[in-house]
Amino acid sequence: MPATNTDTQYTIQSITDANTCTGSAIGTVTVHRAAYPEVELGTYDSICRDQSVELSVPQVEGYTYLWSTGATTSSLTVDYSMAVDEVADISVEVTNAFGCAATDSIQILFKSCVGITEYNSQSIVLMPNPNDGSFSIDVSALQHSIVGISIYNAVGSKVVQVPFRTDDERIQVQQSNLPQGMYILYLLTQKGDVIRKPFVVK
Repeated sequence: MPATNTDTQYTIQSITDANTCTGSAIGTVTVHRAAYPEVELGTYDSICRDQSVELSVPQVEGYTYLWSTGATTSSLTVDYSMAVDEVADISVEVTNAFGCAATDSIQILFKSCVGITEYNSQSIVLMPNPNDGSFSIDVSALQHSIVGISIYNAVGSKVVQVPFRTDDERIQVQQSNLPQGMYILYLLTQKGDVIRKPFVVK
């Protein structure tokens, strides 16, 4: 939203009430258009599970703040306890003294940083790639069971939580409704490792 105040002047020449009575007068009314608050939380980020990140917006006298967590301060510390399926979805609404409100949101991925280099994307096989949203994942090379599978789009938003059986070494994914584009498959192991595998839907 633009942050610049804009004043507009109107000239009143006559006024008609509800009974169609009309009175004449000449005067000038200035309407002050208040600026919307500036709100920018940044872009998608990822941190280790034992870390936290502080989000903040400008603190301005007369402004009120409401975060998705219920906090009402101008800043918020986000940690792993706020995550669902390893991702914390955080938003904030800022309202100025005139009642003008602006919002922004961010997603933060929490990953295991202990032994995370034990596996890389070469440890699993996703085929075919590119695909039409239907593909298989071969996880037989992994030493620890998969406990969670999610698909994220190119801007870091989770679009699918993939159902699967934990004892399968080849997992079938049927998501033919995915729009064309680049995606990242996230696999969470029983040990807490996060494995990322990019793929393309055509």
